[in-house]
Amino acid sequence: MEHYDAIIIGAGLSGLAAGIRLSHYGQKVLILEAHSRAGGLNSYYSRVGREIDAGLHAMTNFVPSGTRGAPLTKLLRQLRIKHSELDLVEQSASSVSFPSQELVFTNDLTDLRNNIALKFPQQLEGFDRLVEELDNFEETALEAEEESARAHLSKHITDNLLADMLLAPLMYYGNPQEHDMDWAHFAVMWKSVFSAGFCRPAQGMKFVIELLLKKYEENSGMLLYNTEVTNLAHTDGKITRIFTADGKEFSAAKIYSSAGHCETMRLCGKNIDEKAGQLSFAELVLFLNTQPSELGYDKCITFFSQDDHFTFNRSTELIDCSSGVLCCPNNFRYIEPLKEGQVRVTMKAGYPLWRKLDKEEYAQAKEDCAELMIRTAEKFIPGLSDHIVFKDMFTPLTIKRYTRHIHGAIYGAPQKNRPAVTEFENLFLIGTDQGFLGIVGALLSGITVANLHGLK
Repeated sequence: MEHYDAIIIGAGLSGLAAGIRLSHYGQKVLILEAHSRAGGLNSYYSRVGREIDAGLHAMTNFVPSGTRGAPLTKLLRQLRIKHSELDLVEQSASSVSFPSQELVFTNDLTDLRNNIALKFPQQLEGFDRLVEELDNFEETALEAEEESARAHLSKHITDNLLADMLLAPLMYYGNPQEHDMDWAHFAVMWKSVFSAGFCRPAQGMKFVIELLLKKYEENSGMLLYNTEVTNLAHTDGKITRIFTADGKEFSAAKIYSSAGHCETMRLCGKNIDEKAGQLSFAELVLFLNTQPSELGYDKCITFFSQDDHFTFNRSTELIDCSSGVLCCPNNFRYIEPLKEGQVRVTMKAGYPLWRKLDKEEYAQAKEDCAELMIRTAEKFIPGLSDHIVFKDMFTPLTIKRYTRHIHGAIYGAPQKNRPAVTEFENLFLIGTDQGFLGIVGALLSGITVANLHGLK
C-alpha cells in the first residue's frame, strides 16, 4: 500500500489546482479520478467531429493582465501560470431580459449603471450605495454568518423588478439555494459577474485542462484515471485507508475531496443526504450553419425570465421554461470567427422525474424537451430552428453520472463549508461544497484549501 502526503479525490479544476499548489512545495501528491478525463464539471467531450465544452458558458472574474488584487490574478500567480497563457477573449455585451424590461451589461460596471439610470432612475442612488458596500465587503472570508441576500438587497434596491433582474444572473451562475441566496455568496457572484465580467478561453476548456495537467505533472504529481474511490476507512477521527473500485488501497497524511460534502460523508459510511442540494439543470448545445448575429442575436449571454417575478427553485417538471440562460460563444470578441454558430440553452430540470424514465422514455423526453428549449430560445433568436445542423443535450442524470452529486445538483449543497474542515482531522473539502463556484471559483477553492490546510 502506497502512502502519500496528499491524496485528492477528483481531477476537476479544484483538484488540479490543489494538486499543483501542494506539489509546488515538494509534497508527494496523488489525484484519483473516477472517469477517463480530467476537468470534472468543466471538462469537454467529442461528438461527430465537434469538441464540446461540457459546462462552459463563460469564465467569470475577467480582468486584464496586470490587474492587482483580483481573484484571477491571484490564482494565476499561485499556479505559476501567465495571464497570456489562457488566451482569454472578452464578452461584448450580455443582458438580463424580463417581459417588461431589459438590462444590458458588459465588463465595465459603468454600462450597467448607465442602463439602470435610464430604466430605473429612482433606483440609481440605491444602486450606487449597493456598489460601494460590495466594493468594501470581504466576500472571501472563510467565517461569515448566513444572511438573506434578498433581504439585504432590499436595503438598497426597493424596486422588486430590478432586484429580481440583478439576482437572476447570480443565481443561475452559481447559487445552490432555492428562492434566495446567502449575502456573502451574492457578493462573490456580484464581483465575478458584474464588477469583473465574462470571458472565454479562446481554445476552449481542453486547452485549459491540459495546461493545468502540465503544471501538475511538472512537479511530479501523479494522477490515476478510471479509479473511483469507494470507501474512506477511519479510526479515532482520522482517515486511515482509501479504497477504490478496482481493488487499490492507499493512505495519506491528508485527503482533499471534491466529491461534495454529502457524497464524501457517504464514502466515510455516514449519511447526511438531507443536506444535499436539490437544484438541477438541463442544457442543450446547438450548432448552426450561420452566425447567430446573422439572425439578429448579438449578445454573449442572456439571462431571461418569462415573468417579471423571477423564481429560482427546483423544477416540478422535466424542464422548466419559465426562465433560463442563452449563451452564444460566437459573440465573444474572437479575433477569428468561430467556424460554426453555437447556442447553448440552459434551464432548470426535475431530477426525480428524469430518474423515473426507462431508456426509451428518456430518449423521447430529451427530444421533447429539446424542442421546448428551442422554441423558447426562438423568442430571442428568430429562425433559430431552421439553421440547426447538430444538437446535443445533457440532463440531470448526466450531471449525476459524471459528478456523483446527489439529485444531480450541479452547485452542490445549499450550505457551504468555507473552512473546508470535516469531522475527520485529515479530511478536507475542496470545490463545489467548499463554497467557491465556477471555473475561477473552483481553482481558487483548491488553492485556498491547499494553502490553509496543506502548507501550514
